[in-house]
Amino acid sequence: MCSGTKRWHSHLQNKKTANYKITKNRSGFDSLHLDSHFEHTFPLNLLPCRPVRSLFRCSTYTYIQATTHLHKCKMASHVQHPKLPFSEFFSKFANIYVRQTGHATLDILADVITENIQTSAHPIGPDSVVHDTAAGPGIGAAAIITSVAKEQFPKEILVSDNVPMMVSAARDSLIGSTSASASASASASELPHVECKELDSQDLSSIPDNYFTHSINNFSIFTFSRPVDAIRESCRTLRPGGFAVVTCWRRFAPMFIVHAAQKKIRPDLPLMATPGPEFFEEGVLEKVVREGGFTETTLVEKVLVVADEDNIAGLTMLMSGPMMSKAREGYTDEDRARWAEAVGQSVKEEVDQFGGIRFEAYVLLAIK
Repeated sequence: MCSGTKRWHSHLQNKKTANYKITKNRSGFDSLHLDSHFEHTFPLNLLPCRPVRSLFRCSTYTYIQATTHLHKCKMASHVQHPKLPFSEFFSKFANIYVRQTGHATLDILADVITENIQTSAHPIGPDSVVHDTAAGPGIGAAAIITSVAKEQFPKEILVSDNVPMMVSAARDSLIGSTSASASASASASELPHVECKELDSQDLSSIPDNYFTHSINNFSIFTFSRPVDAIRESCRTLRPGGFAVVTCWRRFAPMFIVHAAQKKIRPDLPLMATPGPEFFEEGVLEKVVREGGFTETTLVEKVLVVADEDNIAGLTMLMSGPMMSKAREGYTDEDRARWAEAVGQSVKEEVDQFGGIRFEAYVLLAIK
């Protein structure tokens, strides 16, 4: 067994999970088989290298089901971008979001906070009121906690998203317990005051004008059906002189890797569509932000190369799983059986070319 498999084997024994076995699959990876008939199988190269306690809600079997079978949940009124995966997936995705994005959205935003916000004339400080909008499981708040000195924590952070379980995941992480994103010594009482709400970023009518000092929209702008409305609401709810950060992708590496995998298996089928592809073009993000009401804007670019094994494994899990199900539309069962191997090969090609999985981002800084 590899070291990652040994960790899972030990974890399952500690969990007293009796009905499991580990074998080699056709691609040479260790596979985990669960339940008394061993009907549920998952390749261990796509699971976290280190078992994560929070992922095991009731048992290991529950986690595998949550990964492979998706259930409907109550959704807010926000209409999702038509090219995104089905909405209920994000509810199951919430608790493993950071890992499956390779920490890219968190790390890039943390760098923006350190290098661009805290060095500006509008830094986050103890009098700040911050909105982490379309926040997923609270990535903006987590980036603040990891990047800002404790004495400069804002007095209030609102974390909002339109997916209930994303909001729940943020609440679990940031309220009432030690945040995994904070330093090991930071207890809940040392964290900023955080409120988590289910809100549509395109309609923040429950929030008054001129309320926030800072607004963070982190890698969500391309998911909105009405992106200008989302920016307009951010502008309206900011105080005069307030600071907004809007990020989007210039190069979203997983899409390049998924397209490469598709070409290996079914080059005759269309490539998976990218949501909001116009935002990859230079100038589009700035145009949308200005149409939303901001006149003072600055564009910067960030590059992040994800090279460590754990984060590459998390990204591989993302690309091999339901998030990219649209890439396998029209596939036969035999085609689908080849998917994980094709993704693995495409990841290796990406790493060989760039020294890791390469993300490039546009970051729009705006003052109201």
